[in-house]
This record gives sequence, structure tokens and C-alpha cells, in this order.
Amino acid sequence: MKTQIKIFALAAICSFIQFDLRSQDFSIALFTIDVKNLPLSNDELTELTRVELEMTGKFDVINKYEVTEVCSANGIDPAKCFSSKCMQDAGKLLKAEKVVSGSIQKLSDYIFISYQITDVNTGKIEFTHTEEFQYLPEEIRAMIRITISSLLGIPVNEHVKSSLVREDSFESITNNPDALKVSHGGPRMGLAFVTGQVARTFSAPLAQGGFNKLPVLTTIGYQFEEQYLSSGRFQALLEVLPVISGLDQGMFIPSITMLNGFRDAKTGFEFAMGPTINIMPMAWGYIDSNQTWHLADDWDYYQIDEEGYRTIVENPYPLEKRLDSRGIPALTSGFIFAVGKTFRSGNFNIPVNIWCKPQKTGSFFGATFGFNIMKNVKSGGNSRSLFQSRYPADFKP
Repeated sequence: MKTQIKIFALAAICSFIQFDLRSQDFSIALFTIDVKNLPLSNDELTELTRVELEMTGKFDVINKYEVTEVCSANGIDPAKCFSSKCMQDAGKLLKAEKVVSGSIQKLSDYIFISYQITDVNTGKIEFTHTEEFQYLPEEIRAMIRITISSLLGIPVNEHVKSSLVREDSFESITNNPDALKVSHGGPRMGLAFVTGQVARTFSAPLAQGGFNKLPVLTTIGYQFEEQYLSSGRFQALLEVLPVISGLDQGMFIPSITMLNGFRDAKTGFEFAMGPTINIMPMAWGYIDSNQTWHLADDWDYYQIDEEGYRTIVENPYPLEKRLDSRGIPALTSGFIFAVGKTFRSGNFNIPVNIWCKPQKTGSFFGATFGFNIMKNVKSGGNSRSLFQSRYPADFKP
């Protein structure tokens, strides 16, 4: 029994010795953060760092006024105390156990944030962590929180972090903090494939009402997009696409499509559907017993009665209206279903979509791609960052 107690006590002591320093409460001093090439000053970013450290609840952060008073009384300028020796000496004067130092600077199109915790007694750096973010100065507080949390082993919101770190992350309130709406409008081009009776009409000779063309058409147009709802990673979209088809085969088939759908801002996948209207030559006609298509005016059957008079025989075949190269241009309608994904490199977007328009007489299938540069539509009032809009000032992790 005594042996078991000794083993338990030894294990408890070892566990205490190996217990992560980051989970203990101790006094900590923070001096001025080194800031370069950013719109915020050293004092502002130092204070933001101090607030985030206090909000973790893991430290007794020494009051900034006490730091200034003690350092000034001993001939130390806290705003210039960046070296390890200076911070160690100042930390001893403040009777702090640890000292936090760091730097926040813009290099190229990125913001680098680095923090380290130094033991005052030994002068050794115990913990250090550096993060690289996109240049989004409006989100600097969220960046500071993420870096400090990572330094201290506190879980972070990976979706928010990804939107601040990755250039290819998709549009959201995070990486477009000043935008109420984000436009993906731009040129679109692709191919359309025709099936069924419509395909046979495309291939048929002109004398039979066909077009003597291949049932494959090029499409070229422009997409106008409006993002009218955005919540988290999902966006509701309204898209209007005027398109011209068949130019490669000497045809001119104009159409306009209005789609309503959703996009996943994290993956870039989207789904949309809506009506489409185009202009194509249509004609009234009938199909005879030999399954041959004729125009309505082609029926001129007549017979001679007993008195020698010629009598017109009514057409026994039902009339229908369908695509015919000899017809008159008319409006036709349909409904389109589309799915797609937007590939992004920086602000350059490459949307790729596949779509279908099912019809009884023949369906249309197609694939399109395009390109555009992301454009932000600025708000008229004061905008708030993701961090400000999602968390109150006194929020603690």
C-alpha cells in the first residue's frame, strides 16, 4: 500500500513538472510591439495585443501605466525596449515572471505577426509563434487573436483563419470586409450540344426545314451577377446572361437567361436554375403517315366530285409548331439547371459551369467557362470587420 502511494505521489510530481507552462497563471509584462509599414501605430497594436492577452484569462498582465512608471524611474524607455537584455532587466524591475515581445509588419502583400514569451530569470525564449496573413489591415485584431491563441495552444476558428491566410479562399465578409456585395460578372463562352428532334432538325437539309448544321453550337455572352444575400459561407445569387449561339456555323441565336442560386464561398461550388428565352425560327406544320415533316401550307389535297367540282380535303394530321429554318423568328422559352465551380488565383476568378435545358422535342446541354477580376462594391456607411461584427468587445475565447 505504501509503495502504491509513493508511486502515485511520484507520478503527480512528474505531471506537475511537465505541466504545460501555457496553462499556468503568472505575471507577465508587455512592452511596445515593433510595428512596420502598417496604418496603425505601435501604441495601438501594442494595446490590442495587451487586450487579447488579458482576454485569454491565462495571465496577470501588468498594467501599462505601471510599466511606464517603473521603466521611466529606472531610465528605460518602454517604446524602445526591444532587446532581450532590456526586456529581462525591465521584467526584473517589474517583478514579472515572463515577458511578451513581438513584431507586426507588412512585407510585400502580407502581414507577418510574431510573438515570443521569455523567462525573466533565465532570459531564455520559452515559446514563439509566427503567422503569415493576407494584407487585410481591417482584420488586424482577428489576426492578433489567432496568433496569440496559437502561441498559447488555444483552439482557433480554422475557417476564419483560412480566409485570412489563403489567397485562394473565396469571397466572404472576412476577406472582403468593406464589401456589401462581390461581383463575379464577366465574359462567358462555351459549347452547347443538342439532342432529340431538335438535333435532327439542325442536321436536316434546308429543303426539309433543317439548317444543314452540326448539332453542336458555340456560345458567347456575358454574365451579370448580383449577390443579394450572404451569411457565413453561403451566398444567394441572381445571374443574368445574354448569350449568342451558333456564330461558328453562320447562325445567330440570341437568348437571355435569368438564374437564381447559391454559392458555397468556401469551396466555390454553386447551383442555380431559372428561365431562359431565345429567338429561333418556328413554323406550323404536320407529320404525315410516313413520319415526314411538312409545313401547314404544303397541304393542298383536293378531289373532284361527281359534278366535276374540285373540293379541298381538310388536313387530317394535327398541326404543331416547331423549329424550322423556313419559319418566322419567334420567342421560345425553357428552364435551365446549372452547377459549377469557381477556381480562384488571387483576385482572378475562373468560373466553370455545366448546364442543361430539358425539352420534350430535344434537350440542350452545355459547358461554359469565363474569367473576371474580383470587384468590391463599397458600402456607403461605416463598415465593420468580421471580428467586430461577430464578437462583442468583451468577448473571451
